[in-house]
Amino acid sequence: MRADNYRRFFKSHWERLWPLLRTCSTSADVAAAWQRAGLHDGEAGFIRLTALAPTMLRVVRERRFPKRLKLAQVDFLADSLAGLEGITPRTSRDLCERERTRQAGDDRHRILRADPVWEVECSCGHRGRAVGWACPKCGARIPGAR
Repeated sequence: MRADNYRRFFKSHWERLWPLLRTCSTSADVAAAWQRAGLHDGEAGFIRLTALAPTMLRVVRERRFPKRLKLAQVDFLADSLAGLEGITPRTSRDLCERERTRQAGDDRHRILRADPVWEVECSCGHRGRAVGWACPKCGARIPGAR
């Protein structure tokens, strides 16, 4: 996912980049800050900075941009920029969150075993649920069961 690539990149360069980014007021300032931090246009799979700078400035200036936590700032910016052009930074963050939730949902819980519930009446006198396709009292198997 593009946001994950951006997240790794920003985490490794954030200490140099953030002090310069937070003082920017124009897209040209963002490009200059990027270069003063020792980064090059198109580095690490980023699209051309000239296309990315206006969005980056808008995201950093958003009211909801995290003010203190470094990792929260990195995550917010990476998720916002992942959508590139065509969708808003907010929509990009929503899509990234939805994808992470979907991926995490695949690993959280899963059915380990599913047995149909068989109510049985056995010749031994047991009336109730079968266990493992058999009478729990005497072990008689359900006819036709595995």
